Amino acid sequence: MNTKSIKFRLLSAFFIIGFVFVLFMIIAIPNRTKATAEKVMAENVEFIVKLLSDNLALGMQTRVLDEGASLQQTLDLLKGGMVRSVAILDENNAFVTGLNADKALFIVDTVVNTDTLLMVRRTMKDSDGKVQGSVEIHFSKDSFVSSIKRFMAFIWIAGIMTLVLVLVAGTVLSNRIIGPLNNSISMLQDIASGEGDLTKRLRLASEDEVGVQSLWMNLFIEKLQAMIREIKANADELNVVSLQLASTSSETSGLAQNMKTKAGQSASIMDMMSGSLRNIMQSANDSSASVKSIALSIETMSQAMDEVAQNCQQESKIAKKADEMARNAREKIKALEEVTRQIGKITKFIQDIADKTNLLALNATIEAASAGKAGLGFAVVAKEVKELAKQTSKATSDINTQIQNIRGTVESTITEIGGIATIINEVNTISQTIAAATEEQSATTQEILRNVRDTSSSTENMKGTCKQNVDTISQISANISEVNTSADKTEQGVQKNRENIISMTGTVNNLHKLVGKFKT
Repeated sequence: MNTKSIKFRLLSAFFIIGFVFVLFMIIAIPNRTKATAEKVMAENVEFIVKLLSDNLALGMQTRVLDEGASLQQTLDLLKGGMVRSVAILDENNAFVTGLNADKALFIVDTVVNTDTLLMVRRTMKDSDGKVQGSVEIHFSKDSFVSSIKRFMAFIWIAGIMTLVLVLVAGTVLSNRIIGPLNNSISMLQDIASGEGDLTKRLRLASEDEVGVQSLWMNLFIEKLQAMIREIKANADELNVVSLQLASTSSETSGLAQNMKTKAGQSASIMDMMSGSLRNIMQSANDSSASVKSIALSIETMSQAMDEVAQNCQQESKIAKKADEMARNAREKIKALEEVTRQIGKITKFIQDIADKTNLLALNATIEAASAGKAGLGFAVVAKEVKELAKQTSKATSDINTQIQNIRGTVESTITEIGGIATIINEVNTISQTIAAATEEQSATTQEILRNVRDTSSSTENMKGTCKQNVDTISQISANISEVNTSADKTEQGVQKNRENIISMTGTVNNLHKLVGKFKT
């Protein structure tokens, strides 16, 4: 048994109290009882001796008359009791008669108390106070000692029984007190180091302090059970959330990688568009130079027509010169037609690029929408690209319209120049119509000049638009570079989140293991 346990202390206390009580019963009670019994015996003996001496004094007075019959009758009454012997003496201390005695045993008028005898001698006096003799009585203590021994044996038996009863009562009482405490300790040990069964409850067998303790212990276990259940539920939810976060992190990482790839592709497309627009600008510069050359030629032709009108006398010479200039103009206009055809192809290529840019912007917008908040900046850039594609498409359409007009004008100019050649060939025969023809040709030339100047202006506008598109594409390229940087940062953040998720998953698993030790 554990010497530090409450049960051991209670049993030790009960044993000490019982042992002290038994010692008191064995030592103090017999001694006090013996002393009291001896005192009572001495008082009884004194009373008996006084009563006997008074009776024997009367017998001593009638001794002569009845020959001692009264004395003998009194002595016979003392047989078989505590009185062992009696000696009756006369006034001269001479032995008269006795019981189990033929002489005086001692002559001292006193009381002698030994272990086995109580000896008393008393003077006998009559009613007048005259001494009639003395009586000496020996009382046996055998019965007294036997009674004392029996009483001591009873005291020993009672003491041992009392000690046993105290120990039994202490054991029962300690079990009633310690039993529920041991049950509480066993339950706490099971929770701390065993199966952790929180479904068990303490039995409420009483309404005392131990019962109240059991009640509150049950309430504590019940609340602990509810707490563990809630922790288990929260751990399950955390586990589900961590799995969802891991899946989301993987998807986000994939989206970031995809966004980087798309950004790289967009940057390549922007570089291609920038190069194409620079080529268009160069072609526009060439077209502008050609248009200026055409305008200069038309102005020269107009001056020649004026000279024809003013110098009719030199018709043949001027006609030849005009025919030569007409041929040159036809060649240049044919060259202009070829240039306009090339510009038409370029504008168609620009239109195709604008359409592809618009489609790429639409795809980028869809990708940004699927990326959520992380794609908001990219969605703005995609929107700007889409708007710029629309503007480029519109400007290209306008250029194409202008080129169609120029081609129509060029074709008309070729026809007109053919008419001029015919007129020049017939100038010798139709001189009277030279003035009218010259005015008509002058007007046509002015119209051609105006169209050529419009073409030059459109070409300059196209150059400005192309430069603006190049600047915009440069800005888009810079934005795409920022998007690429953002994608890198997003991927780094996703990687860090993944590490945190792994750490959280480990914590959740540890929490599962911890609460799994309890049975709820």
